Amino acid sequence: CGRCYAWVTPCLDWAGLPSGLRCWFHNQRPKGKPMKRDMDIVRRIALATADMPYGQALNGIEGVAPEVFVTHVVWMQEAGLVEAATMAGSGSLAMYANVNRLTWDGCEFADAIRSDTLWAKAKEHVLVPGISFTFDVLKDWLKTEIAQGLPTLRKLGQ
Repeated sequence: CGRCYAWVTPCLDWAGLPSGLRCWFHNQRPKGKPMKRDMDIVRRIALATADMPYGQALNGIEGVAPEVFVTHVVWMQEAGLVEAATMAGSGSLAMYANVNRLTWDGCEFADAIRSDTLWAKAKEHVLVPGISFTFDVLKDWLKTEIAQGLPTLRKLGQ
């Protein structure tokens, strides 16, 4: 389109025409709402990528709006969790993302969050709404919880 150069129905918003003539992305993008990192979405993307067949790419998650998926993929790429191809739009907004694979750190993260029980515990103790946390705090907490559970896991294997 004229604003984002998407390969979709022409977007003529740049010409001052009614918003009904905008491309799909500009019509769908939430206006005035800040985008917030949702660690449940990060988890879903990491696990879906870990489970996808070799040679395929992930370009969406069921139930997650495209712009939310793309933004989270960009954040995951910045955190070093995934290798992805993104297409930039107007300004710094990415309009499209294909997750090609997890990085080493991404594999470690996916392994750490695979357990629903451990993830629920992380949400209760680390990802508490209204409390600030960093991604590194979450990773360190997950590593500690896994390490503490190793003796129990070893006994189960005997």
